[in-house]
Amino acid sequence: MIGLTLALGAWYNPASGTTKRRFYGGGSPNPGTHPLPLSPEAIQSEFSRLFWSAVVVCTLLVLFLAGSLVASVWLLLTAEQTPATTRAFWLTLFCVATGFLGSSLSALISAADRISNGWETSNGGKWPKNAKKEDRFGSRMVGWFLVRPLLGAAMGFLVYIGVVGGYLIVVVATTKPPSPGDFNPYALGFLSLLGGLFAKTFLERLKDAFDTLFGKKD
Repeated sequence: MIGLTLALGAWYNPASGTTKRRFYGGGSPNPGTHPLPLSPEAIQSEFSRLFWSAVVVCTLLVLFLAGSLVASVWLLLTAEQTPATTRAFWLTLFCVATGFLGSSLSALISAADRISNGWETSNGGKWPKNAKKEDRFGSRMVGWFLVRPLLGAAMGFLVYIGVVGGYLIVVVATTKPPSPGDFNPYALGFLSLLGGLFAKTFLERLKDAFDTLFGKKD
């Protein structure tokens, strides 16, 4: 609330009853000649909405992070005790949980980094106004931050299929092909965690591999 008060003080001049600065619409062809001023009440409402959106996003991501961490550790410690018939299913859940963990951590870092850079309003205005074009936190990013952990879970499952199928790591069979339950859970967890942390980069590398194998469409 202290930061919100300072922010409002930078925008509102009590002596004149006007805002010191103005937000400008992001889609305006010439922002310098087409201002979109906001009243003090609208500014307060905008900053309040951004503040509580940031609180909700960070709280949910911390809960996602803590829950997936507990689930990953529990699945890892009990993987050795599971029967051979259900070990493959257990490892699949473990990879999904670690992928969810990695992507939750990545989303939390990204959200905290944007919040530290400032705020972006619904009409494209940014505060504080400086020369650096840094990514700011905006209410339109809330949905993306909450979807990213699900993307990490999907990447964890994709890593499991790729490793077990021999597509990501080549497995040379000596006497007999390895079963899914024969793989080291620590290695699978490590790769799934990286897949969740770098889900976007991981998808881009898969796309590059797909283009290499099947040719890039002109």
